[in-house]
Amino acid sequence: MANFIGEINLLDGTVADATTVDVGGASIQAVSGASAGTPVALGIRPERLSLAGSEDDVADGRGRLPGTVSARIYHGDLHFYSVDTVAGMLRVKEENRPGLPLHDEGARVVVHWNPASVSVLAD
Repeated sequence: MANFIGEINLLDGTVADATTVDVGGASIQAVSGASAGTPVALGIRPERLSLAGSEDDVADGRGRLPGTVSARIYHGDLHFYSVDTVAGMLRVKEENRPGLPLHDEGARVVVHWNPASVSVLAD
């Protein structure tokens, strides 16, 4: 059996309660059956993350972390971003489509996602 899980962002954290994990000083909504204080890793795929220029551009109910773009790579139909956040480096994969704003290196952004896209993994 293969152990391939593909591209994924893994963030080490600690369960705060049944629906929250603390990661690098940020609280991230993630449902876990583990008890408070249990070390876990959060997994979220790069294509499940999006970028916004400010908090005002993010819909209510979405997970979010502010950060700074450290790299942007154009790859045909995709843009790959590396974003430094308090929770760690996140890789973001966005489709290259009309109207989608591009974020240059050094830009302050908000990484956001649907909380259902986060997987809690045993550490």
